[in-house]
Amino acid sequence: MTYTFIAAIAGNHLNDAYSQWTVRKLADYGFSTANGDLKLNDSLVGFCKFVDREAGRDLLPEGARRLVDDPGPYSGPIAGYFQWTHTVDESAAERLVPAMLAISRSVIARTDNGEFRAVVRQIEFPLTDLLGKFGFHDGDALLSRDDDYLAYVVGAVEAAVEAAGYAAHIGRYDGIHNPIRLAGDLEQSGKVIDDPSTALEGHSVKIWALDLEIVNDREFWRD
Repeated sequence: MTYTFIAAIAGNHLNDAYSQWTVRKLADYGFSTANGDLKLNDSLVGFCKFVDREAGRDLLPEGARRLVDDPGPYSGPIAGYFQWTHTVDESAAERLVPAMLAISRSVIARTDNGEFRAVVRQIEFPLTDLLGKFGFHDGDALLSRDDDYLAYVVGAVEAAVEAAGYAAHIGRYDGIHNPIRLAGDLEQSGKVIDDPSTALEGHSVKIWALDLEIVNDREFWRD
């Protein structure tokens, strides 16, 4: 069996076997993996298997190996690997790919041509993302809702707002949408800014996050 894709599964956020966690997360998106059949609901999409750390690393192209060996602060050591093909139903990739980015939090590579994508990297976001619940790609670009990670994001945002010449309280909100938002007024030299959107336009913050633009890389995902 030829598997076109392999995802390194970062394990610093797992509290049990990575394969069990991966199966549960795939189920959240409607996928199952019983007997090596990758299915979306009851429809066959392709085939899959789990691979241990040593064997999986050997399947990665050299550049991807460097990334898993030096993962950065918000990815972490690799717990194992997941290989798959969605060749039976390529249209299912539209739902599968976002799931695999969230599950991997590391590197996804192709085994046929050596291409790979870093799922987690430092990404620049406009500060206007602070102004509504749909910022940071509706919150989906943020790596987790863990206190330590969100505290890091808030700190980076506060520093970016200050560097732009403003002052603001950055709040953390519960729910399924963007949890990092402006809480209260945006001020400059003690005066309230009437139009925060215009004031923050052109300013940005760089944080470790999921690179959701990979979802749109259709050539990479073509099986």
